[in-house]
Amino acid sequence: MNSVYFSFKVDNREKIGKKFRVDLKSSGKVPGIIYGNNFLESISIDANDLNLLVSNMHKGINVSECNLGNDKFLVVIKEVQDHPYKCEYMHVDLQRVDLNSMIKINVFFKFLGFDMSPGLKSGGVLIKHMSSILIRSKVINIPENIIIDLSKLSLNQSFSLCDLSFSEDVSIPSFYYKSNFLVASIVGARVIDDSKIKDNDKDKDKDKDKDKVKDKTKEKIKDKTKDKALNKK
Repeated sequence: MNSVYFSFKVDNREKIGKKFRVDLKSSGKVPGIIYGNNFLESISIDANDLNLLVSNMHKGINVSECNLGNDKFLVVIKEVQDHPYKCEYMHVDLQRVDLNSMIKINVFFKFLGFDMSPGLKSGGVLIKHMSSILIRSKVINIPENIIIDLSKLSLNQSFSLCDLSFSEDVSIPSFYYKSNFLVASIVGARVIDDSKIKDNDKDKDKDKDKDKVKDKTKEKIKDKTKDKALNKK
């Protein structure tokens, strides 16, 4: 783990409510909380700093240095709330930690060996079933990424969690192993059968012809009904 951390500043947030969130947003800040190690504080963070924090997390840089007033401490991202339709964040949960803290954290997979994979070389398509996994580890032992080696994966083969190996300092919940989740698969490219397309077109034409016959029948019935009404008069 790096001994130099990305450092950012947060402010205490005493006010809550929709109006205050709007005021925060207009000033370029995002509301959040920090908890852990007998600590709980409502805070606001600069939106640009939060973007960098999330970007670093995806790169495997999970631990950062937080500055709150005169206090400095390490934090990890626990949860980020996305806006439902805008490319921005609405809220962030940060956990205060030290290097020996035992925590649960999501670590992203890093896929390697694309050029060496027999399955991809033969025209297969890579399907990623998972992008990250929840691990339990001391902060000092958190891996930057979990490597998925695709170099030996052939067509119609998969890489599952049972194929992974972890150091003694890192563990994952047992239900992952029991369910044997798939991480990635290489499948053959889907081939479209032209004959089936033609058959589908023929079926559509038949349905259209049937609809035309039905429409003509309805028109004839309407005309007969009109004639009977006129004859009665």
